Amino acid sequence: MRDDGLGFAESPVIPDPTQDNHPVPLHLLKTAEQSVYAARDKVTELAQQVTDNNATTEQNTRLAIQANKQAQQAKTEASQSATQAIDANNQAQQVKTAVQKAKETAVSSMQSAEQSKNQAIQAENLAKKWASNPQNQIVQEGKYSAYHYALEAEKHAEKVKATAEGRKDWNFIDNVPISKDINDSSETKLASAFSVKTAYDKAVEAEKIANGKSNFKIEQGKDNADDYKTDGHYYFASGLNLPDSKNQKQDSEATSSAWHVEVVSGGQTTAVRQIARKANDTGVKTRFFNGSIWTAWKSVGGDGVPLGAIVAFPKEIEHPTGFLKCDGSTIEQRTYPDLYRTLGNKNTLPNLTRSDVGMTAYFATDEIPNGWVEFDKIRDEVTQEKYPELHKYLTKKYGGIQNVPKAEDRFLRNAANELVVGRVQEDAIKTHSLNYGTNHNSSNYQYHVDNNDTIATGNNKTADNYKIRTNGAIFYSGAEETRPKSLVLKLCIKAKNTFDDVQFWIKAFGAVENQGVLDASAIVQEMQDFKQQAEEKIQSITVQKEEIMHAIQEEMGKSDYSLVKVWEGSKSIDYYSKQFSVTLNEPCFGTTVFMCFKERGYYSKSPYKLAVLSFEVLSKSEMEEASHYIALSPNDWKGGNKDSYGMDYVSKIEISSTGKDLIINNIGIECKKIYIKKPNNRKAT
Repeated sequence: MRDDGLGFAESPVIPDPTQDNHPVPLHLLKTAEQSVYAARDKVTELAQQVTDNNATTEQNTRLAIQANKQAQQAKTEASQSATQAIDANNQAQQVKTAVQKAKETAVSSMQSAEQSKNQAIQAENLAKKWASNPQNQIVQEGKYSAYHYALEAEKHAEKVKATAEGRKDWNFIDNVPISKDINDSSETKLASAFSVKTAYDKAVEAEKIANGKSNFKIEQGKDNADDYKTDGHYYFASGLNLPDSKNQKQDSEATSSAWHVEVVSGGQTTAVRQIARKANDTGVKTRFFNGSIWTAWKSVGGDGVPLGAIVAFPKEIEHPTGFLKCDGSTIEQRTYPDLYRTLGNKNTLPNLTRSDVGMTAYFATDEIPNGWVEFDKIRDEVTQEKYPELHKYLTKKYGGIQNVPKAEDRFLRNAANELVVGRVQEDAIKTHSLNYGTNHNSSNYQYHVDNNDTIATGNNKTADNYKIRTNGAIFYSGAEETRPKSLVLKLCIKAKNTFDDVQFWIKAFGAVENQGVLDASAIVQEMQDFKQQAEEKIQSITVQKEEIMHAIQEEMGKSDYSLVKVWEGSKSIDYYSKQFSVTLNEPCFGTTVFMCFKERGYYSKSPYKLAVLSFEVLSKSEMEEASHYIALSPNDWKGGNKDSYGMDYVSKIEISSTGKDLIINNIGIECKKIYIKKPNNRKAT
């Protein structure tokens, strides 16, 4: 049995009946029950004796020592009762054993066996309850277990002992001195009613201060925040003159945020400070009252991001508070003094608008990362909608996405000398010749033509001045190509900027010190927006200007010609000389010249649309026998004029003997760019 009063340590195992037609003897169960009742009565009798002893002890307190001995004796008797309870439990165990044996013999009839089993279980449970049910838990008909009565007996014994000893303790307490000194820290004296009353009064006073019963308020604010000058904490769901309230900003920028406002004055009326903390946020603002007016709200503390820190925001976020776009623009030192110092006393913001679109790289796997496109699939995958930036770059260079050359199985070369970006070359072997010796006296050195005519006889006679040589280029044989050792990788082009989904902003301020009534931070951000719009407009104009050149490139059609820009600037005819000159980067002999210009009158400063003039230039040798100019009809040009004799000026373009200097006579144009179309395999000379 367990020693904690919770019953048996393990559930008993009741075997199934093993014999037929053997009923359970009920008299055994009755006998066990009577035995338990007898044990219970015995315990009750002993408990009554303890009660009697207790009454005797109470009447004879002076005989405490004798009563204590009697209590010890009662305790011993209680222990004996517990022993008897254990014996009762053993008897219950015997009953359990008898039940098990009876069940082993009840195999003949399933119905009788089941009934016997249930009766045995009930008897077992009841026996367990009578023997060891926990304290204060009724077993049956208001009666408790033997374990309960044993504990009760022990409790009464302890009570008797405590009563006996309590008389001595009270005598000790009755002789302790009492003190009314509120500053007395003695551990051996008792407090008087006076000292207890003094402590109570001080506690009440502290409670009043803690609950705001002094000159300090904790309440919900309303209406105008300017009216709150008494120390305390106030919660404003809305109101006037709160940070960001409508009367503080324009209606379009106003917010309806809730604020916790702390008022600090110390009882002064001319030195009041309000500290506002935005509800459900980390924003903190403050202002003060100087006796006549409230100052403007200012942010304090910051948001945890240090000044000058660069943060990436999704590109959909525009104008995050406290940040400026990292676009290389300049700032006003007086407006952003702290940021100016953080940048090392510089007023130029970092420029993080750079893009890596258009770069190429080789990959050693068939799968390529996101944002890249296989170079030979540019024509199929790069569209204005999918990859607008790369599409713009490629169409600007090649005149159309379908004109972008394919890398295929070619080796890549660097653009230099006459090799321009985008040029495609077929395979070739450099022109060379081979020499063979013929003056030899051995027949092993005989050479024949078609195995018939002997060229070298091998008898010390020479043929063709000792040499036999080829009369043309040597062509490759064997493999299908001439190549060095190679490793095959996949060439790809960057189609999407690595940071295409974000924009970089620099932490510029917590609050801007405005110079006047304007919002300086808003002005700077608007300037950045205006700059971006201007750059986009300039880019659009540039694209339109280049469309003409793209059209020219498309019309060229053949890959063995290149269009090279040889001059760029802005020149127009002089009013008096009626001419101007330009110097090209290389000669224009044997090329087609494309001159991009704007038509302009002599007396008009208004530019016209961009136009192109093209003309063929003879080779240098042919130009030596012809005039070095190209005559044009004056009626074809705006600004054509007559001399003092009424004769038309001759509109012409003169070409110098070097082929680099062009002199434009009597043509009312503003020249912007000059291109030449020349073969890729030779210079324009």
